[in-house]
Amino acid sequence: MFKAMVTGLALAAGLAGAAWAEGPLSVTTPFDLGVSPTDPFKADLATLGVTSELGTPTFVSVYQPAKLTFRLLESNTGRAGLQITTLVVDGVDYDFGLQDFTAPGLLLGTQTFSGDFTSLVGFRDASMPADVDPVPWPDAFQVYIRGSDVGNLSGIGPFIGDFDTLYFSIAGVALFEVSAAAVPEPATWALMIGGFGLAGARLRRGRAPRPAPAAAG
Repeated sequence: MFKAMVTGLALAAGLAGAAWAEGPLSVTTPFDLGVSPTDPFKADLATLGVTSELGTPTFVSVYQPAKLTFRLLESNTGRAGLQITTLVVDGVDYDFGLQDFTAPGLLLGTQTFSGDFTSLVGFRDASMPADVDPVPWPDAFQVYIRGSDVGNLSGIGPFIGDFDTLYFSIAGVALFEVSAAAVPEPATWALMIGGFGLAGARLRRGRAPRPAPAAAG
């Protein structure tokens, strides 16, 4: 009985997660580099297992609804006095100040997202008023991946791959982590609920009272 219940739940969970083995962050990049020796975040990234810098421009999309979590890992002032103060994602502002490198970093926020991530991400610096449109992604963003995820990339140029976590820097002065978790679609929820229902039905049947033995004549 318990085995049947576990099987029903595992089936539902498997259907919900099978398509997400590599993650919903889909990347298209011209090439994969080792982390640049001149990158100011090199040593910090290495502590996170990050070994690869993706060529520019790198484009990211979220191919099914996902819960994105944003963390600020580091924010400093550039040589020209540039200070990034706001990460903007699909119209949502995440404000922050200067911060030395920390892991897992400062949680900026979460939001559910689906679509072309690159076109809806930008930033503002300290010189920009809050009502000014943010500078868009392709202008100053650099993307990095963990060494354990390099095998997710395939192709001969451009390279494509799917990830659950990416790291990106803005103008060499702010470093972020974005991680993604699947948000099951309605059909998947229905399958999961059906799995729970099946397990519950089997559990109830297993607990049904047995008829009393007939009295001896």
